[in-house]
Amino acid sequence: MPRNRVVLHTGLPPDVVADVLLRSLETKRVPLWQVFWLIGAVVTIAAWVTGPPWDDPSRQVLRQVHGRTFRLQRRHGRPFSPTFYGSWKADRTGTKIEGYFGLSPMTLISLRVWLFTMVIITALGVVLNVLDLTVKTHFTVDPDVGLTISICLMLLSIGGYLLAQWLGSWRDASSLSYLEQKLSAVVEDPNCR
Repeated sequence: MPRNRVVLHTGLPPDVVADVLLRSLETKRVPLWQVFWLIGAVVTIAAWVTGPPWDDPSRQVLRQVHGRTFRLQRRHGRPFSPTFYGSWKADRTGTKIEGYFGLSPMTLISLRVWLFTMVIITALGVVLNVLDLTVKTHFTVDPDVGLTISICLMLLSIGGYLLAQWLGSWRDASSLSYLEQKLSAVVEDPNCR
């Protein structure tokens, strides 16, 4: 999937950028009361309703800073909310921050496991239905309908995976405004080139 590159420039030196990002770092902790999924879902919905507006930069949280890379994601985000993956390097006027939007690591892993499982199950359905149609075995009740359903479910699973990837790669304006506020950065306009 092609990634839309985002470039920001700041007048701060790279060491100061690293210091600001490290001070803003918030590790993800799961409170004991949130172990139960239902309670976590209620807290997330309440945070959406009672918290700041959805586009407010205060909803952003810095999850990881490692070397000269970082990961910025939305606090109490939707399942396929975009996560900003960025890196910084010295530039002639200060620091250049480059990055892209994608799904969070846990969402991506669970989505890939789900896709793999669905493709295996639907491929098994296709094989059994094709055997019923060609070799005249009796694994299924109605192989014509079963083959159609298996193929449709496989295509829907792949389409759902691609849709989730697409939703996770949207450019999130509040993530960019969070970086602009924290680092005094300016987003480079891609149309200038």
